[in-house]
Formats: sequence, structure tokens, C-alpha cells
Amino acid sequence: MGALLGALSAVSVGISEMFGRRGSQAMGVLTVGVVSQAVAALTALALVMVLPSELSWPDLGRGAISGVGFAVGMVTYLGGLLRSSSTVISPTVATLTVVIPFGVAVIGGEQASTLAVTGVGVAIIGLVLITVSGRAAVGIRKGLIWGATSGLGYGIGLAVLIDTSTSSGSWPAASQRFVACILTAMLAAGRRSP
Repeated sequence: MGALLGALSAVSVGISEMFGRRGSQAMGVLTVGVVSQAVAALTALALVMVLPSELSWPDLGRGAISGVGFAVGMVTYLGGLLRSSSTVISPTVATLTVVIPFGVAVIGGEQASTLAVTGVGVAIIGLVLITVSGRAAVGIRKGLIWGATSGLGYGIGLAVLIDTSTSSGSWPAASQRFVACILTAMLAAGRRSP
């Protein structure tokens, strides 16, 4: 089941990246960001109705704080894709998105299996190899900056959710995505983006 969910996740990320890049080129990063975050917020809210989800104010707060990270993550990810190569940005974002919550969990006292530690090590080594061997990639320095900013946003946004209770179900995700949507919409309005 884990492999199936992982494969479905990879497919959905790939498809969303393709549409996100093309949409950002045609309509702008902030427009795509607002629409993507709104769809995610509505999906999370629908899941609250379907999955057992107990309203918890601390978990809603964690979700809202996480939403700040997800707003930064999405806007800088899409913005980076317009300025550099996805071969630089995507691995940077993916690595930080995994390593930051992992590190926070381990520092917080969670036991890390040998396989998990190996996976994080492989991700970090892979990131180094990709960025070092990617000298031909367009805008590698810009890509690393935009990718690192996005990865920090997503990684910190996920790390904040570590202590949410399982009984809260989809409420943290709903507040996360609503906050991310509102912040992205405010940025778009402030910049007078269409």
C-alpha cells in the first residue's frame, strides 16, 4: 500500500509541476499559486467532512503556521521554475522538504531507523551530485537560491505539523491550505497580479 501511495504521490507531483510551470508562464506565478492553494484548501475541507476529524484549536494553529511555509514554498518554487532549471530546483526542494522534518523529529526524540537515515543520506548526496554536475543547467545559482527558499518553506511547514494529533484528521491541512491561499492572494493583490 505504501508503494502504491508513493507512486500516486509521485505522479500527482509530476502532473502538478507540469501544469504549474505552464500556467505560471501563461498566467503568472501568483495566479497559479492562488488557484492551486484554493483547490488544495477545498479538497482538505472536503476531507474533513469524510474522514474522522476532531476540531482542535492547537492543531488548527499549527496548520495555520504551516500555511505560511507552504505559501512561501509554492510561490518560490513556481518562481524558481521560471528562472532556472527544474533539474536544480526540484531536487533541492524535495531534499529540504524531507530532511527538515526528519531532522526536527530526530532532534525531538524520535527514533530513526537505519533505512530512514540511509535515505536521508542518499538524498543529500544526490542533491550535491546533481548541483555539482549540473554546471550546464540554466541559472544554477538562482535555482539553488529559489529552490532552497522553497524547500525551507515546505520543510518548516511540514515540521510544524509533527506534533498534531491524529484525531484532528484533516483540520490542520485545511487551515494550512486556507492560510497559504489567503497569503498568496494578498501578495497577488499587493502586486496587482491578475
